Amino acid sequence: MLKVAITLVCVAGSICAQDRFDTAAVKLKDAPKAALVIGYSPEGKFSVRNFPLIAIIAEAYQVSLSSGQLTGVPEWAKTERYDIDAKAAVPKGLSRTLVRKMMLPMLRRLLQEKFELSIRVDKNERAVYAIRTNENGAKLTPALITENDCAKIVDPQLQECHEFYGVQGGGSYGRAVSMADLARSVASEADRPVVDKSGIVGLFSIELPGEWSLPNMLKAMDKLGLRLVPDKAPVEAYIVEHVTRPRDN
Repeated sequence: MLKVAITLVCVAGSICAQDRFDTAAVKLKDAPKAALVIGYSPEGKFSVRNFPLIAIIAEAYQVSLSSGQLTGVPEWAKTERYDIDAKAAVPKGLSRTLVRKMMLPMLRRLLQEKFELSIRVDKNERAVYAIRTNENGAKLTPALITENDCAKIVDPQLQECHEFYGVQGGGSYGRAVSMADLARSVASEADRPVVDKSGIVGLFSIELPGEWSLPNMLKAMDKLGLRLVPDKAPVEAYIVEHVTRPRDN
């Protein structure tokens, strides 16, 4: 009988769960024009709709596809799309932010078990963009909630902390985001990793108006007293050494 080693993943100090989903089903999707959807629910459900495998791997390791940090992905994994439905026993009362943080190791485990994914992680100094303040300093609006409040947001109608959400008319808004969160959002449109070197700590209310593009983000950052400059920094690179099409569920 095969014995599978189980470890715990913990968030917020001492809230823990096993590092694997209780159930997980993966299906090949033949609908390239269908919407791309990914979701984490406080009830412990994880779902993916119409994602290419490369995007699922990027989500699992929290890297931007445009940054060049994820390499070695075979061509079929860039085009074939999948649906995933998984369920985990997570503690009740967690915010979606904490549920996502708890489920990311589970997603990495799923990729190892279903796709035989093997990744090597290297950390080297490489070209990046750095977020820094302008000469006159940053002009940021402090968030109305604190980090301690973030873990208590369970109402699905409320925006989570550390996330930017699309708004009507274009653009995005984060009700309680950090400079690291801003760096992650900007990295989704940049051609290299983005790191925070602003020295600014805390949570802020930040709006990025206009369509989701790097030029618009830079304009919005300039109004906030921030800029993006070429730099170098130690950055992790993820090299896919082995991956196969999914095993039978």
